[in-house]
Amino acid sequence: DKVLQTLTITVNAVATAGIFSAAKSSLYAYEVFNDGVNWDSVTAASTAAVSVLSGDASGSSYVQFVGSLLDANGGPVSYTANTAVVSITGQGLIENYTRYYPVSSIDGDGRFAVYLYGDDVAGDSTVTLSYGATVVGSKKVTFVGSPKTITATATEPHIAGTSDVAGAVFIVAKDAAGNVTTMPAPSFTSSASSVVASDTSASCAQLGATLAAAYGLTKGGYLCSVTPVGVGTATITVNAGATTTNSPTFDIRVTKDVVSSLVLTSDKASYAPGEKITLTLTAKDADGNLMGATAAALNVFASFGAINTNATTGTVFPNAASHALDGDIDAGITFSAGVATTTYYAPLAAGTVNFSGTTTTDAKVATALQATKVALAITVADKSAAATAAAEAATAAAQDASDMAAEATAAVAALSAKVATLVSALKKQITTLATLVAKIAKKMGVK
Repeated sequence: DKVLQTLTITVNAVATAGIFSAAKSSLYAYEVFNDGVNWDSVTAASTAAVSVLSGDASGSSYVQFVGSLLDANGGPVSYTANTAVVSITGQGLIENYTRYYPVSSIDGDGRFAVYLYGDDVAGDSTVTLSYGATVVGSKKVTFVGSPKTITATATEPHIAGTSDVAGAVFIVAKDAAGNVTTMPAPSFTSSASSVVASDTSASCAQLGATLAAAYGLTKGGYLCSVTPVGVGTATITVNAGATTTNSPTFDIRVTKDVVSSLVLTSDKASYAPGEKITLTLTAKDADGNLMGATAAALNVFASFGAINTNATTGTVFPNAASHALDGDIDAGITFSAGVATTTYYAPLAAGTVNFSGTTTTDAKVATALQATKVALAITVADKSAAATAAAEAATAAAQDASDMAAEATAAVAALSAKVATLVSALKKQITTLATLVAKIAKKMGVK
């Protein structure tokens, strides 16, 4: 008979459904909150240590652990209360402020949550999940202490206007062991109060994991506001707090807040079809200084776009026309150190792409610059022409190499002939000399 299909059935010696499997079960830090800010959202695969404040009476700093008790098939175990225990060695307290937490129940997915809090002592600890005598997993936690040192860096070295500029300075606080920690609102002292205001309690926002990654800054640091007053430069001192031991400084320039010149440039003059184009808009004030960051975006363009018969994709600089079409698009441009950038992609066909913007009549645009054009032309190269040019260049290079080789061969041949002539002449001279010596010897009777 012909076999049409083979079916394999595996019968386990012991049933696995509902039976605990250490290999499938786990413990991991799901979320870390410090002063109510989400510092981390961790995956089960992560083995990195997490940091949390050592003491927080409000309970807004904690680590939420998620444990899973699963069978070999990834399903929940048949769980009996208190069979699993979460314990801690080192600093910290679990759940109801204990160091030993019996797991009372698990959900339908075989999971449960448990919370870890500080006990006012900085240092390391290890949280462990055990199922009976089997250790399911453990996680290292670092409890950070009070701020000891701080660093301050101006993220916006140029600011403008007279309103608070958010995020103009970035401050990181660390404890005695060098761990990033939280801090009270800092106070600033300005070297020139007519340029930048001093502040007894600066407005700051602490960066969690997501924002820190987006800005490329240290997780747990603070972006703080600075208040400009008038044009000039000032040195700002971050005053020492109750537990910090240093007072870092940073410099700030305050510019005028009216745009007097705009220049549009690109990162290249010519692009291949489909290549990325980076446009840069540079703004300066009446003194020729790069425009400082302002509290609100500046309404510079009434319209902006790529003028081209071929399809050009990209993101326009914010402008009033695009805002009118889609109210979700901000019409204002935010400058940082006088610069704003955007990205386009060259069309697939060769030709010239013209970018053009028309300025607004907004008060933040100088009268002489209002309702004027800001333009730039770039070239998109013909792909076949570029390939032909490359082939011709390669051919020319190969011909040059061939010519150089021929010249070298000819030079070697000429040198060889010259050497042969010299050797022949030398032989003749030696023969003549030998004959002369023989004659002299004969006359002198020398044998």
